[in-house]
Amino acid sequence: MKSKQNSEDDITLTALFIEALELPDDTPKQDLLNLRRGLDAQWDSIRHVFLLNQIEKRFNIRFDVADAVNIRSFADTTTAVAKKLASSEN
Repeated sequence: MKSKQNSEDDITLTALFIEALELPDDTPKQDLLNLRRGLDAQWDSIRHVFLLNQIEKRFNIRFDVADAVNIRSFADTTTAVAKKLASSEN
């Protein structure tokens, strides 16, 4: 079961994806889950950098180069953010 904080983080990530990738506000979550960086026109390298920057600002975290390269999907992003948040709590 997801915690309330995880659900709020997921909603925030959804909003950041929609903004950064210039998607319609009513984009279904499943469409976000199907997006792949480099395979979908909406997720090019410039928007990738913008997305990561917005996530870093919102969650007060920093991605290193390996993180940036390995983030290729919404699920990858969720995992990376969760790991960064968990490591910042320790």
